[in-house]
Amino acid sequence: MKETYFAWKLIKRIAPYVLLFYALLLFSAFISFYAFTSIPSLGEYRDTFLQATKKRVSTIMESAFPAFDIFKHNMMIALLMALPYVGVIAFLYFTATTGIALGAILSASEAGLAQHLALVSSIFLPHGILEALAYSIALHSATRKSLKSMLKLLPVIAIMLLVAALVEYGELLLLHHTG
Repeated sequence: MKETYFAWKLIKRIAPYVLLFYALLLFSAFISFYAFTSIPSLGEYRDTFLQATKKRVSTIMESAFPAFDIFKHNMMIALLMALPYVGVIAFLYFTATTGIALGAILSASEAGLAQHLALVSSIFLPHGILEALAYSIALHSATRKSLKSMLKLLPVIAIMLLVAALVEYGELLLLHHTG
């Protein structure tokens, strides 16, 4: 009973952070998509950004334990987000750069509206929802300005990101084999 109360209390506290995460992610994706498609001089930057993203994904997929590499990457981000004082800046930075990556991918694609909407909706796949929740818990911890709070929530964040990494790896395998 106590665990259920703790879970509901945490969900109520992180709900605004989850909304902020998705709002910032979608806003930065929209702005970067518009900038990359409207300003030709940004094409070189977009291509560099896309090459770095593709290299990161292929490095992960070629590693001995891809799901662990995904987990390690996301956990490092969450740890930065959970730090008092630093966490808010880390949250804003990593969420915005993820949105910019999404905008770059969308702007490089010559697909139609349906495919663009499918790509944007991918942030709502199970791994994306788990990551959003974990990062929001980390941000909640950072705003409490307490290392004790961070240490208390760290196992929850780690478990969520581990499950998210396993699911994301499965999604990447499906995408790799079908596309």
